Formats: sequence, structure tokens, C-alpha cells
Amino acid sequence: MDRERTFQVELTVLVAEVTGLGRDKIRLRDRLVEDLGLDSFAATELLVLIEQKYKIKISESDLIKNKTLGEWARLIAERCQRNEEANMPSK
Repeated sequence: MDRERTFQVELTVLVAEVTGLGRDKIRLRDRLVEDLGLDSFAATELLVLIEQKYKIKISESDLIKNKTLGEWARLIAERCQRNEEANMPSK
């Protein structure tokens, strides 16, 4: 399983936890607010879970730009990759 796919699966689990929806009801094309019904409290809870789990920061512009679950999985994969590259010992 490639890395982005792993994040997609893990993010689906987190969204299911926050929304109470079954994982089988959550799709990558779903928009967090419009399709999955996240209100500001639930969105904040999800962001905190993401930041804690992956040790990344999410900015306000990230919230505006990334609407679907698939976009969030891609963002998480990119941020984690950057963190790993930043923490690699220099040669």
C-alpha cells in the first residue's frame, strides 16, 4: 500500500470517529463540511487529532484550500514527507 493510500485509510478512521459515520459511508471525494456534515467544533476536533497523530501543523489557508478527504490525505502525506526530509541527517 502506498503512503498516500495509508493516510487515506487512517484519515477515514479519524473522520468516522469524529462524525460517528460508518467507514463504509465515507468516500475520498466527500467534502468534510458539505458531505460529511462537520461543524466548526467537529472540524476543530479532527484537526487536533490530525496534528497530534502526524506531528504536523495545519494552517487556516489549508482549511480553506483542502475540502475533500482525498485532498486532506494528500496534504498529510506531503507534510509528513517534508518533516521526514527536514529531520534527515545531512551528509
